[in-house]
Amino acid sequence: MKINYIKFNILFLLVMLVFACKRDDIKSENVPMGKVMVFNGVVGSGSLKVSVSPHDKYWSSISDNMSLYNKGSMVFIAPVGGNIVKATQLTDTTKMLYRSKIEVQENSFYSLYLTGTSTDIDTLFRKEENIPKVPPIDVRKKLTAQDSIIYIRFTNLSYNGPKVNINIRNSINREVNNLGYKESTDFKTYSASSNAPIVFEVRSAVDNSLLMTYGFNAMYFRFRTVEVVIAGSINPDVSFSDRYGVEVIPLL
Repeated sequence: MKINYIKFNILFLLVMLVFACKRDDIKSENVPMGKVMVFNGVVGSGSLKVSVSPHDKYWSSISDNMSLYNKGSMVFIAPVGGNIVKATQLTDTTKMLYRSKIEVQENSFYSLYLTGTSTDIDTLFRKEENIPKVPPIDVRKKLTAQDSIIYIRFTNLSYNGPKVNINIRNSINREVNNLGYKESTDFKTYSASSNAPIVFEVRSAVDNSLLMTYGFNAMYFRFRTVEVVIAGSINPDVSFSDRYGVEVIPLL
């Protein structure tokens, strides 16, 4: 009996191994995939537990590492077809903050921005089709200032903030003009050849009053395409993480 029991266990393990291999096959490079970037700009939410999956997963099956702090982002790999995006507070998974279904196409990149407040979630979702790619660098040649560039796009996701103008400090020229809520600029090329940060001044488009300044060190993002997202509440009484500010999201 003991020998038969051992044989049965071995056979069971072999079957499970074959099944596991087949399951791994589903997740292999043979399955067409896309990418979904999720950004957490929700005021009052704290860290969010997020899932992007073709399955309606239980929260207990989602690792706490799959969480987004406020003004943070994460890129999820998703199979082609319908995927369910879910978000809840990390500290209280009994309250669903957001749930929606999205369609993912092969080799496509999508951006899903969560904004608004924890009691009134707002979203911006788009398929990214015009992200510029920095030309490949010939490593055999010495880099010049013209080689060291970065592409930047600005997005306004402050649900209660004004339309904004953005200029570089000590420059009368505007980089951004009258950018409203859930609006984005086109990508613009900037030099990344200096260690000195580019100091952007974010101003109200109503009266040109200074809302905030942000020192962007382009050297940290050389040869990249990035997005500068304005998010948070203009109300100074909110918690520190929810205050009006910016986050830089590398896209490519």
